[in-house]
Amino acid sequence: QLLRCLADKDNFFAAAGEHKRQEGYALAVAMFIAAVCTSLSLNHYIALCFESGAHARAIMMRMVFDKTLRLPLSSVHDMSAGVLTNLISKDAAKLQEFTLFGHNLWSGPLTAMWVITGLYLVLGWPAGAGIVVSLVLIPLQSKVATWSQKYRKDYMQHSDARHKMLGRLLGGIRVIKLSALESTVLRQLSLVRRRELLCARSSALLLALNRTMMDASPIVVALITFAISTLSGRQLTADQAFTALALFNLLNHPFHVLPKSIALFSDLRVAVSRLERLFTLPDKAPS
Repeated sequence: QLLRCLADKDNFFAAAGEHKRQEGYALAVAMFIAAVCTSLSLNHYIALCFESGAHARAIMMRMVFDKTLRLPLSSVHDMSAGVLTNLISKDAAKLQEFTLFGHNLWSGPLTAMWVITGLYLVLGWPAGAGIVVSLVLIPLQSKVATWSQKYRKDYMQHSDARHKMLGRLLGGIRVIKLSALESTVLRQLSLVRRRELLCARSSALLLALNRTMMDASPIVVALITFAISTLSGRQLTADQAFTALALFNLLNHPFHVLPKSIALFSDLRVAVSRLERLFTLPDKAPS
């Protein structure tokens, strides 16, 4: 409603008796207070998420170290130093990343529903076109995130295999040198590395596709909504157009954070499954 009043300023400030100067001052102060409160609340929320994520990561790293010290020799061979390094440096970090964006899984759709409701009040039924496009794009982005999760899981498996191979090579470097097996070992290591890079490239391409869809979504929704509103013969006034554009800009946030939150949730599931594999291993018998 404030945006419509500002966009239709000629009618808003036309009658002095209806819209007094005090109302303009009150409007300016209210907008300033709203902006300050929004900024303070958002930054406080981000600080709390960073703090919680750092604590979760530190606790998980401590748990991995403690579990490693309790493993028997038979399980230590399965969990090589490279696998444990990935669990500490990469998988534990996924907890911290998801803590920052995890709440967007519910707040993003809620914000989108609120914005779409405002669009319906401003534009009428043509805003339904934007709703349909939004409902189509969100499952599509989730599907792309699922494909990215598959390649991410394969990437972590190839990364573990490469670290395990490097550990064996460094342990037997004297035998390799004495037997002149450098070229053979290098070919094997290069093959594992190429598979790892192929999975990383596929995952990066899918993330780029998801980001492109995310950035283009508000523009596509706005174009389709305005086109249908014009073709249906409805009059599109300046206050309606600018208010609708402001609401479409608010869609940038849920469209921006929701795919990233889904992707981080997919990565978190992979990380949790890998950590669960470590924590479910039996402990060594007490001496």
